[in-house]
Amino acid sequence: MARFRLFADRRGQALVEFALILPLFLMLLFGVIEFGRILWHHSHLDQAARETLRLVSIGADRAMVKGRLIQLTVPLAGNCSASEGSGADDLGNSCTRIVLTPAAGHPLTATITPPYSSNLKNGDSLRVALRYRMDLITPLSSLFGPTRELQAIYVTLVETPPQP
Repeated sequence: MARFRLFADRRGQALVEFALILPLFLMLLFGVIEFGRILWHHSHLDQAARETLRLVSIGADRAMVKGRLIQLTVPLAGNCSASEGSGADDLGNSCTRIVLTPAAGHPLTATITPPYSSNLKNGDSLRVALRYRMDLITPLSSLFGPTRELQAIYVTLVETPPQP
């Protein structure tokens, strides 16, 4: 009789099973949340790179390119101040560099190769690269570091020469 009663008392079984499954469930949930955030940020960065490349390839003026880039990246970095300069891209080529600096957070860097001031003609290759470092927010993502660098790089040909 005592043996039958020992196996009949299972009040704590569900709690033990829940305690075993909860860490796995939370890891899966946080992974889905963080992956969704990364995908959303990358989608906005990708769209900004494509539109910037298109504007530069048809010869839009600098103010229009910079203004549209700021407008497209507001969901990523918030309201930003933009600074422009020249430098070298990650391949060592000279480029125009636009840095968008938000009030809080990480800057977004756009590089346009060759430099926007150069004399571009139809058929010239044009490259736009956008880089942004996003903060990871879920507790388990700290295993992979506090931030994740995202980049979008597009290459096309100049369609019309830029007007000086």
